[in-house]
Amino acid sequence: MKTHIKLLTGAALALAAATPHASAQTATTDPVGYITIDTPVPTGSGVRYSIVSSTLLNPVVYQGKVTAISGTTLTLEGAALSAAAQGPTTVKVPSSSPTHYAELVAPDAATTNAKFGAWANISAVPSATQVTAAVAGVAVGDTIRIRKHVTVSDLFGADNSKGKLKPTDDNAATPDEVLLVSSTGTMSFVYYTGTGSGWYLPDFSASVDDLPIEPQQGVLLKRVPGATNASFVHTGHVKTGQTKFPMFRGFNVLGIPRAVGSKFTLGTSGLFNSADLPNSIKPQTTNTSDIPDDVFLLSSAGTTSFIYYYDPLDIPSNGWYLPDFSGGFKDSQELTEGSGLLINHRTGTSFTWTIPQETISQ
Repeated sequence: MKTHIKLLTGAALALAAATPHASAQTATTDPVGYITIDTPVPTGSGVRYSIVSSTLLNPVVYQGKVTAISGTTLTLEGAALSAAAQGPTTVKVPSSSPTHYAELVAPDAATTNAKFGAWANISAVPSATQVTAAVAGVAVGDTIRIRKHVTVSDLFGADNSKGKLKPTDDNAATPDEVLLVSSTGTMSFVYYTGTGSGWYLPDFSASVDDLPIEPQQGVLLKRVPGATNASFVHTGHVKTGQTKFPMFRGFNVLGIPRAVGSKFTLGTSGLFNSADLPNSIKPQTTNTSDIPDDVFLLSSAGTTSFIYYYDPLDIPSNGWYLPDFSGGFKDSQELTEGSGLLINHRTGTSFTWTIPQETISQ
């Protein structure tokens, strides 16, 4: 995998950005580029699991200020929303899934606020200048950015031409399986090559070609013997600014939102923040009966788990370690673009993981 995203320029940028941004008052230009996503295949008779994520997003279709709020309905400044931003059409797989989301962002690079990065699905569009979205902390005068969710087809290709995962067919060949994990359960789907080819639930009860993959969701791949393609290229728009991901009690499969600039590591991830313990993973403390949250990385070398050790009276010892504390600090463990994390949030309540703002550099 590339250490960092390759940013596109010139003609390549124009081609990749063929879908224009529609903005009311503020012109929005995201860096555009590509990443290579690893999808390792089994080396023997067993299956092989990995976690991938889009990291790169669909373009911004609207950015502007909130001029009024009524409940969770936001009135937005400027001209009528473009057709692209007026969504959401809803994908009923297997229940309604909003296709667009609204994010609270900084109005400029110099403005900071802890609430930036909060986002919510758009559940309705009452008018051409209004969206209904329960964005935490939003106030009149704040800046809202709207994007369409990355879909299964966006990430892997509507015809599986990008991901090239092993499909099933009319002969019931055993396919690679794609799984999305959320607070409400796990959904799996496969690619089918017969008549009506496309992405489906395993029982073929519904198509999932346009199923949204929410910004925080990593995608768990279960690859089977006979799978051959071990990576693919994904092109899209870089997520700039601070990011917020929900973390639920239990197992979370999360994507990596950072793609460029300085290395994104366990130490810089913001997963543990001593200044905001309620919105941090649970650490190992001096009380050995405490059970910390586990952070798992799946790689070609296997699965590695990490924990955070926290002692407010011994600051130099605080940091990321292997569970047996062998090998010293692991703060520099890189979290690469296009990959993901499996986090077992064992105890406590759900919280919001705040990922620091990306530093853009070519």
